[in-house]
Amino acid sequence: MSLLQLMQPEAARLTSDSKLVNEATAKLVETAFAYVDRGSEEVVAAYQDERDRRLQRRLILTNEASRRIGTTLDTARTAQELADLGTEDFADLVTVDLLDSVLHEEGTYPPTDTPLLRRIAQRSILGGCPDSAVATGHTHTYPAGSEPARALATGQALLHRVTASGLPARWAPSPDSGRTLRGLGFHSMLLVPLRARGETLGLAQFSRHRTAALFDDDDLLLAQEIVARAAVYIDNARRYTHERSTALTLQRSLLPQRPVEQSAVDTASRYLPTGSRAGVGGDWYDVIPLSGARVALVVGDVVGRGLHASATMSRLRTAVRAFADIDLMPDELLTHLDDVVIRLQREEARDEGEIRATCLYAVYDPVSRLCSLASAGHVLPAVATPSTADGDADRPAPGPGRTPLRDHPARTAGGQSSGAVHRRPPREPCA
Repeated sequence: MSLLQLMQPEAARLTSDSKLVNEATAKLVETAFAYVDRGSEEVVAAYQDERDRRLQRRLILTNEASRRIGTTLDTARTAQELADLGTEDFADLVTVDLLDSVLHEEGTYPPTDTPLLRRIAQRSILGGCPDSAVATGHTHTYPAGSEPARALATGQALLHRVTASGLPARWAPSPDSGRTLRGLGFHSMLLVPLRARGETLGLAQFSRHRTAALFDDDDLLLAQEIVARAAVYIDNARRYTHERSTALTLQRSLLPQRPVEQSAVDTASRYLPTGSRAGVGGDWYDVIPLSGARVALVVGDVVGRGLHASATMSRLRTAVRAFADIDLMPDELLTHLDDVVIRLQREEARDEGEIRATCLYAVYDPVSRLCSLASAGHVLPAVATPSTADGDADRPAPGPGRTPLRDHPARTAGGQSSGAVHRRPPREPCA
């Protein structure tokens, strides 16, 4: 409009032809509108390009999170995967803290005003994490009323931008660490609680001090999405670790703690649980003194993993000891043990699945020097003599009922669980 106001006096000075003046005015208006249209289109195109770039970046990060986070059932490894991903074109420093109670107890509780946290993972674009106030593995607390403590208490993610006065003193775990952090020039931070199944597990922090751009609301949403995925994986790893530890403790407590002293045979055993990925199974062994200087040797395996397999193993081991006390022969004992498995199956919930177990029961009599054994689906023992010491041990041929073995002064018999046969080299001593 101002351009037209400037043009009209100048046009009147140059010509008195009103038609020419009007045509010039219309041309000027047309040119001006075309310029505005082109400018608007460029602004819209630039906005759409930036929006698409941010959306693509968000999709890439979330895709990488689903691919790289949660590759194992290890709590610390999963948290470190989150920290590693977060420092790739997103944050300059990522720290992951878990409530100390979460790491040592099965259940979780609402965080207190100053909950005890353990730093289990962190990653910085600076080597060695000099911009972190807490070392990995150390415990710390945030002062009551600080932003991290508030995020933990409410379970709500926060975007914090550091003002010109610097990082608040109450932000850091200690006065010394606060001075260190303020000196590094942090300008924006994202505080995202780790929440899974309605419970708060800890806090993930994303910080920038070298990247010039400040965090914004879109970055906060992206961080929440990534942390939500990681929290589920961390909770799964935590629950699995607790269950495996409980099952392993239960299983070890039920197995013989030391060799049983008896004169019939010399026994030795070695128990090696499988790796953490496979879980604790229901393998067991036992040495049971019998009347007349005889001794029973038992090796069994309950199919399955975890607490259920360990508990079933405990019940079957107790049943075998009870049947051994009434002096049943090996084939008779396994028949009664099969009845126990059938009864346990009837008592189990439908969703627990079928109970499957194998067992090898052998009775050695030092008077007759005979070893009678019976197997219910279990691999037969290996028998070694001085002539087979450097080669493969013999195995007795399976037959119906009992299988007798004649003793030899230097003969050795070894039994093992099915896991030892399938997962270890065939010549490694197992039991």
